[in-house]
Amino acid sequence: MKQTMTIVLLAVMATLLFRATAQAQEEWVYKAPIPTGRAYVACSVLDGSIYVIGGGISRTEGSAAVERYDPETDTWDVTIASLPVPLFAPASATANGKIYVMGGKSDYYSTGGYAAVYEYDPIQNAWSEKASMPNGRSHLTACALGGYIYAIGGRIGDHISVKTVERYDPLSDTWVTMDSMQQARANILAQVVGDKIYIVDGIGDGLSSVESYDPATDNWKLEDNPPPAVGYFGSATYGGKIYVYGGINNTSPTASQDFFEFDPETAFGENIGTIPEKKAMCANAVVGNRLYAITGALEPFFIPSSPPATTASVIMYEFEPSAEGWYLKPITTPRAYSASGVVDGKIYVIGGAYSVTEISNVVERYDPETDAWQNRQSLPEPIHGAAAG
Repeated sequence: MKQTMTIVLLAVMATLLFRATAQAQEEWVYKAPIPTGRAYVACSVLDGSIYVIGGGISRTEGSAAVERYDPETDTWDVTIASLPVPLFAPASATANGKIYVMGGKSDYYSTGGYAAVYEYDPIQNAWSEKASMPNGRSHLTACALGGYIYAIGGRIGDHISVKTVERYDPLSDTWVTMDSMQQARANILAQVVGDKIYIVDGIGDGLSSVESYDPATDNWKLEDNPPPAVGYFGSATYGGKIYVYGGINNTSPTASQDFFEFDPETAFGENIGTIPEKKAMCANAVVGNRLYAITGALEPFFIPSSPPATTASVIMYEFEPSAEGWYLKPITTPRAYSASGVVDGKIYVIGGAYSVTEISNVVERYDPETDAWQNRQSLPEPIHGAAAG
């Protein structure tokens, strides 16, 4: 039976070259809500799962809860061992297959920041205490780079932001004090891009600024063109860029829904959209090409409402499900002057010429779903410069 082919191209060289349209998902998708809604949490990704750790259920109640989210099944596991103590506004990072949680305090009103560090072993499903930070504090951030964990910024006393930076070695269980940030910052999220650490905005001196840290020189540098001033925000890194969303800006205490992108390479930041609901002090994680913004508060805890409204929602943003750009997919048999067509969603490349004197009878089929080439029955005789129809 004759099948009609739609002509898509008339020459194929060594590669299939195609352009994907700009269809990066522009909407956030709601996923299974977290069992325990709270804010000021720590969050880490381990073995493809997201751990939401501690936080504040209210101004007066810190949480010891640890809940694990599986992005593949969109389910929560509440059987994870709780923290040894409730921790409000701690920080966490992963290293060597374990999660490390540090700092925090008992509740929103407490002025005493903890220095304790706890290690979570997923095999044992248990926490153990490790060497304490040199300086106890809450509202800090942490990240892993080069086998070390960096504890950065935070608050001490009565909401005093600090420039403190300390480095932890999980193998030796020791701490070293590093070069301080140029500006005091709290309620921040460290992001690693390449071999540097970036801190965007924050509460304290650092509003509307970006600092980068080079561990090779132990030096902090103020970057150009930061996104608008924001604190208590969500943040994540994907594809070498830093994304900032929600939080509060410098002109209003009302939580924002803005979604910003900052490119450290070009020092260029821009607003790329909005998130579907207000989120401040939320958990943030990237698994694969998906960004998850989890739980948090609808308004910062210092807003005089009683009680502050937390959310159990989980929203997901997918980066580049069909990103704009050109892509190369090598064909099995490179040639020119081929005919081609599309049947049932698959691309056929037919005949062609290898050189001025050598003609081909090869027929190959490309399946965009599997991104694979397959040889089909050859033509009765070599042909080039033809069209399929």
